[in-house]
Amino acid sequence: MNLSENLIVPYNEQIVCFSGERVDTHDYLDLRTRIGSRRDGREVRIRYILVEANTSYNILLGRPCLNAFGAIVSTFHLTMRF
Repeated sequence: MNLSENLIVPYNEQIVCFSGERVDTHDYLDLRTRIGSRRDGREVRIRYILVEANTSYNILLGRPCLNAFGAIVSTFHLTMRF
């Protein structure tokens, strides 16, 4: 993403995975994140916690992030609206 190393802040806490195992975190960074188009979108500063994990996901958005965007998630429809 060509981000400056100065944006990355050390962070040493553990998070709990879906399987219940604990994963060590390494760092975090705060980025302005936009969801939606330029006209209908919304931009919010989101804190991304960096972890080493073997997963098929690039990012997991938690409830605080979804709430900041006013998003409604439907797992049945596999969609998100905001």
